[in-house]
Amino acid sequence: MSPPLPLRFASPEIPLPLVPVLINGQGPHHLLIDTGNGEAEPILFRPIAADLGLVAHSEREEPGVLGVVRTARARLDRLEVGAIRRSTVEAILLDELPLPPVTLRPAGILGYGFFRDFRLVIDYPNGTLEFAASHGADGSGGVAIELGSPKPYVILEARVNQRPARSFLLDTGASSTTISPALAAELGLSVRPVEAVGIGGTAEAGLANLARLEAAGQVERDAQVAVIDLFEPVSRAAGRRIDGVLGYPFLRHCRLEIDYPARRLLLTRREPAQW
Repeated sequence: MSPPLPLRFASPEIPLPLVPVLINGQGPHHLLIDTGNGEAEPILFRPIAADLGLVAHSEREEPGVLGVVRTARARLDRLEVGAIRRSTVEAILLDELPLPPVTLRPAGILGYGFFRDFRLVIDYPNGTLEFAASHGADGSGGVAIELGSPKPYVILEARVNQRPARSFLLDTGASSTTISPALAAELGLSVRPVEAVGIGGTAEAGLANLARLEAAGQVERDAQVAVIDLFEPVSRAAGRRIDGVLGYPFLRHCRLEIDYPARRLLLTRREPAQW
């Protein structure tokens, strides 16, 4: 449905996956590919919206995972992502992410509302992204996923240190893998304090190491994870208890396929192509 697109990252230290898009025929602007974003509309950050001359309306404050978020809406004449073209698109306007200096700054976010009709394919080692047709009910391979409600987060089972399976989110917009303080305490982990950044601001967090993290047939050993107290609002939004988030460190060596219509996920370890 769409030929592979080049995937870039904000920086080596902040590995947020970005894809080039055209907004009202202008660009390319780079939007974050974020399976942890359950909004129906794409998100644009206010500086880009101002540069494009978009007219904001419906200003309001909404609760976010890390605090209150100031939002607005604006209408796009068209949004083009590779061969996919959408006309008369309503977008959410947000303040920029409070990121440290990066090589490529995100102009906004694409989330569930854009992905839901496709099989999203991200080849991390080879730096490509594709919006492909669903395999449908006859598709095989991979593992079943759930979509949260009211927020359609991608939910799958993960095992930590060979304990019974827990529900984790798979979040391509997360630069770290994260677990809840409750799970860290249950595992008896030693946690080192750091600061976390996300929509809504910053939060106190910690770092810890897991002997083994397993999900979708892939295993990471001696996995460094963030420990952040954000899982109560995340669990409410997902409609079930969530104990962790699988982010870039778990995905970086893999080809990821999320077949949204079929609710299947396939994670395959890959080597970079040799040219």
